[in-house]
Amino acid sequence: MKPIALAFAAFTGLPAGPLPAGSLLPATAPVGWADTWAEHLWSSASSASSASPATQAGADDEPLDADALEGFFVDADDLPPHVMLQGCELALSGGLTPETWSREIWLGAPFPRIVESGHTERDGHWIDYENIPRRPERPEAYTAYRYPVVAAPVVSGYDLDKPDDEQRRGSMNAIGHGGVDLVAEMDAPITMIRLEHQKGDAEVLYVGPFFGETVITRHVLREGGADHEYVLIFGHLDHAAEGLRRGRRLPDGATVGYVGNSDSPNLVHLHLEARRVRDGVDAWKLAPDTLRLPESTVVSDPRNVLPLR
Repeated sequence: MKPIALAFAAFTGLPAGPLPAGSLLPATAPVGWADTWAEHLWSSASSASSASPATQAGADDEPLDADALEGFFVDADDLPPHVMLQGCELALSGGLTPETWSREIWLGAPFPRIVESGHTERDGHWIDYENIPRRPERPEAYTAYRYPVVAAPVVSGYDLDKPDDEQRRGSMNAIGHGGVDLVAEMDAPITMIRLEHQKGDAEVLYVGPFFGETVITRHVLREGGADHEYVLIFGHLDHAAEGLRRGRRLPDGATVGYVGNSDSPNLVHLHLEARRVRDGVDAWKLAPDTLRLPESTVVSDPRNVLPLR
């Protein structure tokens, strides 16, 4: 696989071996789609093989040649721009240049912008809090995203980033809304969704009373070149999935529970809330009554992490 590692490095601009600590990703030129990925990969690999030994991955690396690379990629002359490195099960498509593609792998989502906000509580006193507003590049329309309940419309969105007088003040006790409410039929299934830039499966942190019957899950997301913990809160369930317990892994599509109206008798719905765990805080050590404290987590607009349709 050494020749492939060198070809991969030449194509993406990434080093053939592990990145040194603290190093930055090199920028690479966009690929012109007049050529196939295979042609570009081969020309880049050929250039890399003729470079000086000091610029290659190691002095004992095998030389690159056509026979070494044969069978590891598929030419796509008759298809939309696309090539697959079969040996690595890695697909690249025409929507990304090598620069943006390499950033997706190594950096993930941008580091979040945490801003200070506030609103007036029902008793008249002002409360300050921090939140993570929707990033500008993320779609504003809620219909652009996938949700844990199929075909369930969003009837109340995230508004903690809005001015005080524009935040929700309805029949609910809370002022403002730190999540999204999805209306569905009683007992409609709630399934796990893989978040943007998520690593591995979700894990169950808590099952029990919180926002009515609630399930809280832990997710590890890639942000700014590092791993960060998020939690999702699934509230007002009728009941959790059978056998669901702390520590259980939930892959994409696994059943979390069923829509209900626990602690919300006037509306059958799912409350879905995303919170970023503070740096230095271990999500596994958070009890339900401390999970939403400002020193433990910061609320985020769910559109920052929900997968796109």
